Amino acid sequence: MIRIAKTALAFAARSSFASAPEAVCVSSSGAGSCKAVIDNPSAVKASSEQLLIQKSFDQHALEAADPGMVNDESGFDGVDEGDLILDTNCKAGDVRRRRRGEGADAGGDMCSCRRRSSGMRYDGGWLCQNDRMVQEESNWTRPVWSDEFNRGSSVDSTKWSVTDSGSGNGNNELQWYTTRSDNIFVDDGVLKIVGKREEYGGKPFTSAKITSKDMGDWGPGVRIEIRAKLPLGVGTWPALWMMPTDSDFGGWPKSGEIDIMEAVGRSHGKVFGTIHTDAYNHMRGTHKGKSFYTDYSEWHTYALHWEEDKLLWFADGNLYNTFAPDDVESWSKWPFSRRFYLILNLAIGGNLGGSVKFYDDQVMEIDYVRVYCLDGSKECTTPKFSCCSKCSGKPFCSPSSHSCYDEKAKDYYESCTD
Repeated sequence: MIRIAKTALAFAARSSFASAPEAVCVSSSGAGSCKAVIDNPSAVKASSEQLLIQKSFDQHALEAADPGMVNDESGFDGVDEGDLILDTNCKAGDVRRRRRGEGADAGGDMCSCRRRSSGMRYDGGWLCQNDRMVQEESNWTRPVWSDEFNRGSSVDSTKWSVTDSGSGNGNNELQWYTTRSDNIFVDDGVLKIVGKREEYGGKPFTSAKITSKDMGDWGPGVRIEIRAKLPLGVGTWPALWMMPTDSDFGGWPKSGEIDIMEAVGRSHGKVFGTIHTDAYNHMRGTHKGKSFYTDYSEWHTYALHWEEDKLLWFADGNLYNTFAPDDVESWSKWPFSRRFYLILNLAIGGNLGGSVKFYDDQVMEIDYVRVYCLDGSKECTTPKFSCCSKCSGKPFCSPSSHSCYDEKAKDYYESCTD
């Protein structure tokens, strides 16, 4: 969310899911259902309608070309887009409208799709295969932490804090984040964050932001999945992101930032996945990120796989970005061994949001937030790191260098006498 500059247009190719899962399929005629085995495609292909538009590439070849950093900012020079961007007759929106249990007979025939689009995944686990849409069985069924937004009309205070602030957040943002039900509420199992053009607290706009700090804090070994639908108003800046719980390595960007998903209304359809660290940030022109295009005003499932040595971004099951530094022992490149918390917000204006040109309310919707253990267990929490074990007899230590001190010269030094 903080200070993102231009990211490269790039996309992904290879599904990390297990091969040949069983699926329930519906024929294009809508007459009944059947069992099918989904082939595991060797490369993901894309649609140019209201679906993800991506470039198909060989991840292993990319890593071989730049073993130090998988996602360099040059993108994929030399790729012939004309050979890789494909059209399809299958409109995923027709499938999405049946996601919550409507049968094929309820709304007419399930849409058909072209065979050459086989392997492209859509929201809700839908896959185009052999001229029909089939639905994959999910690999992720046991969240270790989640919010389905099914408890009343307000945010669950055991999982989220609602921000009340008009600080601008270092980005010259124009909104005041309020706790009012006018700006944030739950309706029919969906969290709604509403950006409004109105004077409040000396700001010309209001909106909302929630954080999971000290209630949902995560580190390596998890998959974070958020299903969201974004506004299109020019000047909006919706984000699903993470910041460090403890800031062990110092202030931004030293302790890191993970942007699971960001978009801006002045660039319709473009969605970002980005990180910031001490070594890789926009102030040095070294920040790392990728983007893809989709109709983000429709529902999409955005996911982050957080492994011990890499981060992977997915949209509707399609991998589009990988961050894998050459030295995960260097905190300046990889501060992501520590705990981070979730942030969901709709900013307005600011350095990335730009000038504001909307007058009606802008609504960001969240269907659910789910956190899974990558190993399939329910035991993957990351404990708070302590450097005190290395500093016997000293009252303070530095989480970044593990050095021990007699005085607390820096705010982020840990006290070993509490």
